[in-house]
Amino acid sequence: MGVIFVSHGRAVDIILRGNEEQKRAYLPIMAKGHLGAIAMTEEKAGSDASAIGLMAKRTGDHFLFNGEKIFISNSGLADIYTILARTSEEKGPRSLSVFVVEDGTEGFSIKDLPEKGGLKVLPTGRLLFDDSPVPLKNLIGDEGKGLLLTLDVIDRGRIHIAGICCGLAYRVFREIYHYAHRRRQFDHPLTGSQDVSFQISEMFSRMNAARSLCFHALRQVGTPYYRVSSSQAKLFATRMVMDVAARAQILMGGRGYLKNSLINQLNGDARGMEYLEGTSNVQKMIIGRELFRMYHKEKNNLSND
Repeated sequence: MGVIFVSHGRAVDIILRGNEEQKRAYLPIMAKGHLGAIAMTEEKAGSDASAIGLMAKRTGDHFLFNGEKIFISNSGLADIYTILARTSEEKGPRSLSVFVVEDGTEGFSIKDLPEKGGLKVLPTGRLLFDDSPVPLKNLIGDEGKGLLLTLDVIDRGRIHIAGICCGLAYRVFREIYHYAHRRRQFDHPLTGSQDVSFQISEMFSRMNAARSLCFHALRQVGTPYYRVSSSQAKLFATRMVMDVAARAQILMGGRGYLKNSLINQLNGDARGMEYLEGTSNVQKMIIGRELFRMYHKEKNNLSND
């Protein structure tokens, strides 16, 4: 359920950056339980947001939306969608804007995607727009400032996903920890094997390391190190939970490979964490870019001194 509220929370964060009229219109509804969703990804625009093709063309007092989004969390479950769309024919970060689009808008439809290998509770689908009229008043912030606004919101989402990874890892660990004590081989529990005990120890250590990175990232909110810290937490926590789930599944032997076994389902959920709020490679790109930026800033400061 946590991943549902991550997408919902990102929509709330975006609306909080809107004007007072927008806040009064949508926040009370969302507080009553109507879910939100954030929609950025497209078929040809994943990590490269500047390649977004969904066009929002201004016509009088509204924008006409044409195009589609894909792999959108909470599709069909949400009542309020925050959409990143292109409002200029020119490509680039300043051509993108964010809008609130309500479910039921004319020309707006939702299509399901094939079943995922995990995260079954999280609906994921395609958003289709065919001359969908969106009022001008639904534009969040200034036109052309949408990418900066959404990237700031996604930074926070990465910390939340990292935290969910930690919780999922602890759930997996609890299963294998108790199983290893109960399961006996050669008249000894599995924990009597040095190899098994070493693997369990490493799982536990990496889980706590990921948890510490999450707390560190939260302490960086509002500082210049916020983005690199949130990506660092997401990168480490994602790799950690996939490793913990894969090890646990193997340690459970044939039971872990059964399709409907709990550990197999949790392993599928763990793999799904890789794709939320940017893959591990995307996090590495962000970390590297931020480190180089900090280096040049420090170098310039030393030169000025």
